Amino acid sequence: MKSLFITPVPPFGDQQSATGGHRRQHMFAKALGMLSSSMDLVCFAVSDEIARCDTNQLGHNLSQEWGCQVNVTLIPVRQREETAWQHYGAGITAISKQPGYHHYAGHSQIRAIAQQLGKQPDVVFVFGLSAMVALLCTKERPAQMFFDLNDIEHKMRLRAAMTPPFWLGKAIYCTHIPAILAAELQAAHQSRATFVCSDNDARHLRRLGFGRSVTVVPNALPMPEQPPGLVASPTLMFIGSYVYQPNRDAAHRLLTRIWPMVRAKAPQARLIIAGRGGDQIPGAADAAGVEFTGFVDDLAALYARTRIVLCPIATGGGTRIKLIEAASYGRPIVSTRIGAEGLDLGDGTEILLRDNDSDFADACLRLLQDDYQCIQLGTAARAKAASYYEVGQVEMHIQNLFLSTQDTAP
Repeated sequence: MKSLFITPVPPFGDQQSATGGHRRQHMFAKALGMLSSSMDLVCFAVSDEIARCDTNQLGHNLSQEWGCQVNVTLIPVRQREETAWQHYGAGITAISKQPGYHHYAGHSQIRAIAQQLGKQPDVVFVFGLSAMVALLCTKERPAQMFFDLNDIEHKMRLRAAMTPPFWLGKAIYCTHIPAILAAELQAAHQSRATFVCSDNDARHLRRLGFGRSVTVVPNALPMPEQPPGLVASPTLMFIGSYVYQPNRDAAHRLLTRIWPMVRAKAPQARLIIAGRGGDQIPGAADAAGVEFTGFVDDLAALYARTRIVLCPIATGGGTRIKLIEAASYGRPIVSTRIGAEGLDLGDGTEILLRDNDSDFADACLRLLQDDYQCIQLGTAARAKAASYYEVGQVEMHIQNLFLSTQDTAP
């Protein structure tokens, strides 16, 4: 079987640039590779990345990892002058003209995707709406196409617009939502299956008429063989890439609103802000009792000195791989409901869900004092992660989905 995998997320770069999207993409590519004799991997990238990349060597490395012959093609993203009209007005009726999507929908990008489709692959897999926009613009309709809508883009755009602070541009962005939803619907209706991260996302799309082809494939990670035991020191941790705006906003909220309440009652407590760009978060310079680690490559050591994992996120979409990771290490977690959205973790049994700042701080303080609850929450969360979010099991599930849907009507 010859497969074509189209993605806006290039599978190269150092560990610091890896995101949840990279991990999810890798999971699908590996599962599809095990069913393929060859795979054409088509990635969108900026010119500097393309100049630095040896596509032959990258293809060789991925062939070893994914179990089939991988041929890599890099397509330069489109550049344009971002005027006020281009940014706000042009995209009201067409997603291909919107910020974040126009990079993939220029004439050269559409032509490059059409050339790949002209090779007549047996299966086409499209990772994310950005890459799908380019395919939709070709007017080609592959018979065996699969689509991963890992973030429900129209839902994320609406949520961001409704979250303070409010400004005129946010209101204008709302006018882009119908075109985003229309593209998602068109892509889903032309695909054999549309994969999403959670039951919540699947129910949302089915209510909007996306049909029965919407299928849940959860984010997943390998499970550590032996998680660390209870940590006695009063150390809390938030981890993420702070280039991503929802993480950056959550860290700012944590440092300026939640953490001062924790420190007022537990002055011995320490907070770790782990991940790239943490020291550039607004409010970082004035935060007391906070360690900014930057990128951490030894996660086992990081979790071994962390008692509680925090996720005070208020915007964004998808499911948080950081919480699956925390659960796999058996750490008790305090999160907002949006932060834990889509994860099958029970409030009070496998996680503590708190949206209000003071309630969030109180939950942290309680876990600092209660060893038994820390152990109970961490043990239950790890058991759930092992049963539902273990990467090997999910990759096998993806393979079965590819096999079971190829010969059925969309």
